[in-house]
Amino acid sequence: MANYFFIPLYFQEIRGFSILLTGLALLPQTGLAVISSYLSSRVVSKIGPKLPMVFGLALSALGFLGMLTANFHSPHYLYLILPLAAIGFGCPFTMTGLQLPAFVL
Repeated sequence: MANYFFIPLYFQEIRGFSILLTGLALLPQTGLAVISSYLSSRVVSKIGPKLPMVFGLALSALGFLGMLTANFHSPHYLYLILPLAAIGFGCPFTMTGLQLPAFVL
């Protein structure tokens, strides 16, 4: 996904973060992606793929809308944690529900 390419570029080129700080800044997104992948497989097996896909898309869309406010004059990194967390949790939640029907057929 493009956000794994562009968000580190934003932190390094616009915000001036080092490579190590950029990696640490992306830890909330990555950690929630791991948790979301595990949880979404359980939810999809219980209630089907449609509702988790809608939930994941809505959550990740809210996260990307929050990232639209990020620019050179954005307040602090803590301002961006919530959108990064929403993206990290929503995208894998969508992908699990999306891939399940493809593998079943």
